[in-house]
Formats: sequence, C-alpha cells, structure tokens
Amino acid sequence: LLTERAMKRETGARALRAVLDEYMLDIMYELPESDAAGTSFLINAAAIENRLGVADLQQRRAKESA
Repeated sequence: LLTERAMKRETGARALRAVLDEYMLDIMYELPESDAAGTSFLINAAAIENRLGVADLQQRRAKESA
C-alpha cells in the first residue's frame, strides 16, 4: 500500500524511506521505555498508516530455551 502510494505520486525509494524513517523515529523513543525484551514487533503498512504505537503493534515473544 505504501509503495503503491509512492508509485502513484511518482516518487521512489527516497519517499518511501522518508515515511519509514519518520515512523521509526517515534518507535525508537517508545521502545526502550516498554518491557519488550525478547519480543518481535510486526510493522506493516497498516501500522504505519494508522500511526500505531509500540503497545498497539502485533507482538511475538521469543521462545525461552531450557
């Protein structure tokens, strides 16, 4: 979806990267304050378009080994 929008506006990788950088900047400051050790977060187009914060992202905890 993001790439479709970038293509419709005849922008390219730089515009897409700017969108991702802006979104990740917010996440970068939220993540250290959360208790997220060993957790992976899914960041997709819907997360970026809806400006979801760390708490609202889909999460997957890493399995603990014995």
